[in-house]
Amino acid sequence: MPKIRIAVDARPLSHPGTGIARYTEEILKRVCAHKNFLLFLYSDQKIERAEWMPENLVCRELPNIRIPMMGSVFSQLVYPLWAKKDAIELFWSPRHHLPLLLGKQVIKLLTIHDLVWSVCGETMAPMGRWLESVLMPRSVAAADVVMSVSEHTALDLQRILLVDAKDIVVVPNASLMKAYTGPIIKGDYWLFVGTEEPRKNLERLLIAYKSYVNQVPSAKRLMLVLGAGWGDVDVLATCESLHLSGLVEIKDKLGTEELMHVYRNAFALLMPSLYEGFGLPIIEALSQGVPVITSNSSSMPEVCGPAGMLVDPLDTHSIAQALVDLDSNRELYLQLQKATVMQNQKYSWNKSGEIFSSVITATFQ
Repeated sequence: MPKIRIAVDARPLSHPGTGIARYTEEILKRVCAHKNFLLFLYSDQKIERAEWMPENLVCRELPNIRIPMMGSVFSQLVYPLWAKKDAIELFWSPRHHLPLLLGKQVIKLLTIHDLVWSVCGETMAPMGRWLESVLMPRSVAAADVVMSVSEHTALDLQRILLVDAKDIVVVPNASLMKAYTGPIIKGDYWLFVGTEEPRKNLERLLIAYKSYVNQVPSAKRLMLVLGAGWGDVDVLATCESLHLSGLVEIKDKLGTEELMHVYRNAFALLMPSLYEGFGLPIIEALSQGVPVITSNSSSMPEVCGPAGMLVDPLDTHSIAQALVDLDSNRELYLQLQKATVMQNQKYSWNKSGEIFSSVITATFQ
C-alpha cells in the first residue's frame, strides 16, 4: 500500500519554546511513528533535524526570511508549488493559516489554537491581528477538517466563523513534564508563566498581589517566568510603582527540566488571562500537583477543572481574594491539589497524537 504523502507548514519548529511550536513537534513525533505516512516539512527558515525525525522525512526550506510578513507571502505562493512537485495528498497547517492556492485534490487540515484576533484583538500586535483577520476565516473555509485545541475554541469557531460542529475535531495540548507522584509539596511562592503581553493581564495580577500582601502578614513571594512579548506591558515599572521589588522575582524563559522544578515547588499557579485558547501553563502546573487560580472565562475553566479557583480577570479584588483564601485555607488547598491528578490525566500527547492520526486515516477511507 503506498504511503500517504503529507506536507506540514513547519514554520513553528523554527520558534522553539512557543506553544504552537510545542504542539507541532509533539503531534509530528507521533505522526512520524506511523509507517503509512510520508512527511514533508515546509518552511521559509532552516529546520534543524531532530532525533525524532525519520530518515525519509523531507525538508523543503530556504534561508531565513526576515522581512515582516514575507513568511506569510512565501507560504501562500511557494507552498502550493512545492505541494504539486511533491504530489502531496494532504496538507496540515498547525498555525491558523492554509496556503489558499492549494489544489482541490489536496485534503486540507487546519489547527486553530485561539481566536484572539476576534475576541481580544486589542491585545495583539496590529500586523498580527490583521493577518489573522484576513487569513484565518479564509483558511477555515478552505479546510476539510478544522482541529481545535479545546472545546471552548471549538465553540468560538462555531460562534464566530460559523463552522459546523461536525467539521471540528478537538485535539488538545498536554504537559511534556512527567507527572509528579511524590509526597505533597506546599511551595512557598506563587507562580506565573507566560509572555509579557496585554492578554496575560499582568498589571491587574500585580495590583491584586499587592492587595494580598497588604492583607497577609506572612505573604508568599511571587515568581514570574516571562517570555518576550509586545504591547505597553512593563512589569518592572509596575513592580516599582507598587513597591513590590523585594517580593517579586522575575526569570527569563526556562528549559523544560528547570521549568518543571519551578512548577513543582510553587504553591499555586496564577493565570488570570483575559483570554486563552487552551492555557498550556495550567496543565503543566497540574501535572506537577500544583493547583491553579485562573480566569472564569474562555478555555481556562475547562482545562483546570476542579483543580482550580476561578476569578474575574477584570476585577483585582476577585483575584486578591482568591490569593488570600487559598493561602489561609489548608483544607481547600489540599482539595484542589488532590484534584490535579485526575484532571491532568485527561490530557496526554499520546492521546492527542492518536486522535490526529485517526483523522488522517479517516479522510482516506
